[in-house]
Amino acid sequence: MPGKYFRASIIFKNSYVHYGRITTNYTGDELAFYSLDTIYDQTIHFSEPALDFQCGVPPIPWLKVDFIMSGTSNPYPNTLLDIRSPNFSIGLSVDFSKMGRKSSE
Repeated sequence: MPGKYFRASIIFKNSYVHYGRITTNYTGDELAFYSLDTIYDQTIHFSEPALDFQCGVPPIPWLKVDFIMSGTSNPYPNTLLDIRSPNFSIGLSVDFSKMGRKSSE
């Protein structure tokens, strides 16, 4: 939804993480307890969908404020492997190409 001072985006991010030669001092029982024995030499896929809302600052056309809400799928349900919980963040986006020039918008 492009707009002069507001934009909203839906983001679909897929990640693949490969666990190769894991070196640890955990015992076999500890590896099994935490389900870490299941990821040895495995590639794990998980998705990270997000919503991004971007608001412009009318007198400062090169500055935008971002509000992002994201989550992560759990590739290993019913295990003690922990995933990142839903995440909320606020940030600033700066368009350096618009700095120092008068906006005609």
